[in-house]
Amino acid sequence: MDVDYDVKRAHEYIDALAAKVKAAEEKSKRASFDFIGAKIMGFEAYKMPSESFSMNDPDAAQKRADELYEHDKAVRERNKVAADNNCEIKEALILLMKNIGFAETVRQRRKSRARYVQYESVNAQWKDYLDLIPFDVTANRIDEIYKEWCRRIADRRKEIAAQHEATKKKLEASERERSKLKLLASMSIKYGQDFDDVYGAVQHILSKDKYLHLAYYMQKNRGDWTEGCSYAETGLEGFTVEGGPDGEIYKEISELCSDWDGDGRVFRDCTWSYDKIFGLADQGKLKDLTALMEYESNY
Repeated sequence: MDVDYDVKRAHEYIDALAAKVKAAEEKSKRASFDFIGAKIMGFEAYKMPSESFSMNDPDAAQKRADELYEHDKAVRERNKVAADNNCEIKEALILLMKNIGFAETVRQRRKSRARYVQYESVNAQWKDYLDLIPFDVTANRIDEIYKEWCRRIADRRKEIAAQHEATKKKLEASERERSKLKLLASMSIKYGQDFDDVYGAVQHILSKDKYLHLAYYMQKNRGDWTEGCSYAETGLEGFTVEGGPDGEIYKEISELCSDWDGDGRVFRDCTWSYDKIFGLADQGKLKDLTALMEYESNY
């Protein structure tokens, strides 16, 4: 049993030795690279790394970036031949130098103020010379450069869009201001009162119609009840009971304020809602009020 085991180990050792011999032969073949006719090859230049784009027209910039990217991808494929050639030459030279006995590193004295002399290992000079063999260091950067250009173009698009939007809003605000002033002028003529702002015009019209006054403030309470039913209470302060449905209106709205449930939408859904009360008001004044409300702040 022990003899069989020893024989097995002997075969394994012989197989391992044969593998080492074969590897050495392959290494020797590579080291004997035929340098006759072998030349270090140069590389075709890429365009994207040195190109500059005008960002005034993002569409044109994107088109140019796409064109250069396609060009440089084709250059990268052509440069791969030179890269493989130069890499093969360098590897063969390294193997050759090692096989004829040149060390890859040497020891040199370290520059130090230490009391004792210290040494460090550095590349042998011949190996540094081999590093002068050119390689396509830009090839791996082409995709990143293209992505960076696309990112900058996208950012420029957003910047231009934001500028256009700001200009549009400025023009709209200017037009809105002109329309507001024109409306105030027409209201001043109609009511024989000079109005400096929308608030003054609104308050003047509300003072002319108790139904408008109440419905207006109920509607405001529908949109904002952060201070409870204060708006509706303000509306009731200007409301006088004179007849018709006035008593019912006053009773319902005052009870809603007394039993406030914390939701301004109640003035929209009650029996005498602000929409229904608006229907009792002078429709000409309601039309004027509605036009002015378009220009109210924080409404």
